[in-house]
Amino acid sequence: MLSTPMTKTLPVGLADAYASLRLEVGSAYTLIFFLLIVPLLVLMQRLGVNAPDKRVSR
Repeated sequence: MLSTPMTKTLPVGLADAYASLRLEVGSAYTLIFFLLIVPLLVLMQRLGVNAPDKRVSR
């Protein structure tokens, strides 16, 4: 996806906000990022398949 000054993807907007020292905007981007990522990570964890135990028996 193309990132322009008018349409920034979430990671680009987050990096740009912190690089230009706009902490309020950066904090808002961070909050949105966490609100999107954390539920997805929890869902992936719950739906994940357990790996078989590959420990070496001694």
